[in-house]
Amino acid sequence: MIFNRSTIFGLILFVFVFSLVVACDSDNGDDHVAEMDIVDTAIDNGNFNTLVAAVQAASLEQTLRGPGPFTVFAPTDDAFNALPPGTVDFLLQPGNIDTRLDILTYHVYGGSLMASDVIARDGMSFAMLNGGLLNIDVVGGSVVLNQGGSRPATI
Repeated sequence: MIFNRSTIFGLILFVFVFSLVVACDSDNGDDHVAEMDIVDTAIDNGNFNTLVAAVQAASLEQTLRGPGPFTVFAPTDDAFNALPPGTVDFLLQPGNIDTRLDILTYHVYGGSLMASDVIARDGMSFAMLNGGLLNIDVVGGSVVLNQGGSRPATI
């Protein structure tokens, strides 16, 4: 099976997971603030298990736990489940690390982007970690991301 980045990108709906999430620490009952990195945030959310497995299989976990800043356009487990049968298994095979790494780094921006930043970039493109360009269009109040003008994904 061969799956290219644009095919997979076109099939995935995205949500944002930002480089640093602030959460209340409920372990001791007080309101002190604990910082969580991208990986911990994804694990804690529970809807990004496939993404976490792919990040770990691509040896990106330590990078995403680092100081960043990074913005991840993170596909949920439901998005991965919507891919053609066999896609995820193919991508997670040890021999496909280059493809997996290319796809994952296409979903990471080497900076901090909040939702308002993305909306303000309507009609613009920015470079992802793998060097690919991601275009942003605001259409009818929705943000549409696409790769080089094709494969739109609404977030």
